[in-house]
Amino acid sequence: MAKLILIDDEDLVRYSLAKVLRKAGHEVIEAENGSQLMSTLEHESTDLIITDLIMPEQDGLGVLFDLRKAGSDIPVIAISGGGRVIDGSFLDVALDMGAKAVLEKPFTNEQLLAEIDRLL
Repeated sequence: MAKLILIDDEDLVRYSLAKVLRKAGHEVIEAENGSQLMSTLEHESTDLIITDLIMPEQDGLGVLFDLRKAGSDIPVIAISGGGRVIDGSFLDVALDMGAKAVLEKPFTNEQLLAEIDRLL
């Protein structure tokens, strides 16, 4: 299947999602925040990135900015559970910045896997 990078600062969320993705046959590289992404991409290739939007150090919007600045066309699914999000605007901004899909937490495993299948 596909090689994915999963970025989420919440250990339990990241662990749970990675488990679902691996069970579906994907190879998963995990990162705690967006600042780890660009260094990871220097020595790892990936088919798709899943990133939380609200994280310390570098958030998901920073991830999208860095990817576009680097000219990357790797598809990104942005996920968010709220926090600073007002009326879903953070998710809308993610789409404007190049995310190919957004999912608002809580979402089902089936929703996530369907978006991955659609984008690959």
